[in-house]
Amino acid sequence: MKTLGDDSLICAFQVSPQGKAKQLNGEQLSVSPNSKGWTWIHLERTSVETKTWLTQDNNIPPTAVSSLLAEETRPGIKAFADGYVINLRGINLNSSEPDEDLVAVRLWVTPGRVISLRRYKLMAVQDLRDKYENGTGPASIGAFIAALCNGLAQRISGRLNSIEDSLDELEELSIERPNAQDRSALMDIRRKSIPLKRFLTPQRDALEELSRLDVKWLSQIDRENIRESFHHLSRIIELLDAIRERATLLHEEMANRSVEIANNNTYVLTIVAAIFLPLGFLTGLLGINVGGVPGMDNPWSFIIVCILMLVIGILEIIILKWLKWI
Repeated sequence: MKTLGDDSLICAFQVSPQGKAKQLNGEQLSVSPNSKGWTWIHLERTSVETKTWLTQDNNIPPTAVSSLLAEETRPGIKAFADGYVINLRGINLNSSEPDEDLVAVRLWVTPGRVISLRRYKLMAVQDLRDKYENGTGPASIGAFIAALCNGLAQRISGRLNSIEDSLDELEELSIERPNAQDRSALMDIRRKSIPLKRFLTPQRDALEELSRLDVKWLSQIDRENIRESFHHLSRIIELLDAIRERATLLHEEMANRSVEIANNNTYVLTIVAAIFLPLGFLTGLLGINVGGVPGMDNPWSFIIVCILMLVIGILEIIILKWLKWI
């Protein structure tokens, strides 16, 4: 069987029943693991070497290999004769990677081995790796999967709390005078909620199904911990629904407020135009360059015209108030 190199093997550990971990290299993976423990192998999914290695492993069905290497997946569980393929998603915290809110981790789980594949780094997986590198981590496969589910849910919850805080700020600052930047921030919140809702609902269902599996590598405590992650994810989805509803209402309120502001501005301009229209007509009429314009030879004509225009302006305001236009 082909040996895994650094391009495909991210890490591998032999874990004892006490949770003590021994790090393995690519050559050691071909050796049968200790029957009293289990092995975790973490691989780079996009590596050609990974595909070759999985294909040559007679203990992994070809259909399971296809599921593990598929480009697009949704969270879920697929049962095979020799094991289970578990697809999960977690928050993408890699600033240098493409802007994908949720990235996948795929697991092939059998009683003595867990093979995980990823394309982008997930901090929930990194936490488990750090624990094993420090010597001790989850002692069983069930505890490992429960810890992974909990870590994924915790970080998703943190992202949702951040989005909710941003929405709170927009509600406090943007209602009175919404601007293009605020509307763009609100659209970004609504855009991010779409893939979260798309993947978190099937992930919640996958956790519920996982907690009910009747397999030896899941203890009752492991099932309870996974069920707790299920309830946590259910609360996250409820929070996500509330955020989406609040964002929709805030978007409508911003739109209504923008229309109201535009109507008020138009109203003010209309009133100003209504007041100055007759005054402009009067000044235009007196400013024509033809003979017969009254007051041309009277030095008081300008003052009289100004007083007349002031009186007309006051009368217009009185009439507009009487008509309740202002």
